[in-house]
Amino acid sequence: MADSEIIHAVKQMAVTRTNLLNVARMVVKTLVDKSAFDPIEDEDSDLQNFCVVIEHILSHRLQIQWSSTWFSSSNEPFNFWDIIKKFALQSTIINIEDMSDEVQTSSGKGRAWIRLVLVQKKLLQFFDNLLANQTKLALYYQPQAFMLCEETTLLTENLRCLNGIDFNLCLRGGNFDAGIYFEIKYAPYLKFEQCQSSKEDDMVENTKLDSSLVMKDIAASHPLAADELLHLREQLKTEKEQKNYFEELVTVRDGQIKQLQSQLTTLSKESDAQRRQLEAVVLELQQQLIQKQQEVGNERRRVENYLLYAKDEDDQTT
Repeated sequence: MADSEIIHAVKQMAVTRTNLLNVARMVVKTLVDKSAFDPIEDEDSDLQNFCVVIEHILSHRLQIQWSSTWFSSSNEPFNFWDIIKKFALQSTIINIEDMSDEVQTSSGKGRAWIRLVLVQKKLLQFFDNLLANQTKLALYYQPQAFMLCEETTLLTENLRCLNGIDFNLCLRGGNFDAGIYFEIKYAPYLKFEQCQSSKEDDMVENTKLDSSLVMKDIAASHPLAADELLHLREQLKTEKEQKNYFEELVTVRDGQIKQLQSQLTTLSKESDAQRRQLEAVVLELQQQLIQKQQEVGNERRRVENYLLYAKDEDDQTT
């Protein structure tokens, strides 16, 4: 593949990740707004769309798993249920496996699990665990996958809002095995409704238009003042762009710091576990050493007693 094709492919994968992140943000915001009035139930279209978005995110660029037997070989990609089984809480996996009479396929189990952790408010905990295990996660995903990029950190920040929502969902009787692949519905989020901030922006634009007319009058009467004002406006625009850039950079860095802190906590726990194992091994070796020393002492006393007894026998004989 030519370099230009590789660059194009990488850009398109970045576009896909951005689209998934943005639609996830919008549907989370919609669910938060709805939950202020009523609990979220199974029939809610935004809930159904959110579950599809999470499925797409977990399925983005999964690795191919190779398997072979004496008679055949296959190269099917991993299913997002494989990721859930590996990194989710075991109690939630058991709950889904107990539904084997209703859910048979891997995709169906994954869809049921997403709804279960929404009810139990454990979806955020699952994504935090994924962030803390990026090295292991790389075994299941191809490069440029959503779960291996910074979009995961940004998504996790948005998922925190879901812990404040009450989901009233029923897993029994759900047709989770229907269909192999569900498409995300973008249409509900493409409708244009001018919000207050947009109206304020329009007012600013109108003010700019009016000020441009004033600028022409100033330029006609005071050319130097007009140039200085134009320079100040350009400087203000540059500073505003820099401010927006730094705010976004701070958000990304905060996410990276939290990820590093999570990794540090994991490493600290692993280090403590290894230290306790070493202490147990040292204690066991010390106990074995004491036991051997006692055995050697007992053997030495037995030999000494035997020699004394033999010497007494010789003295009596002589």
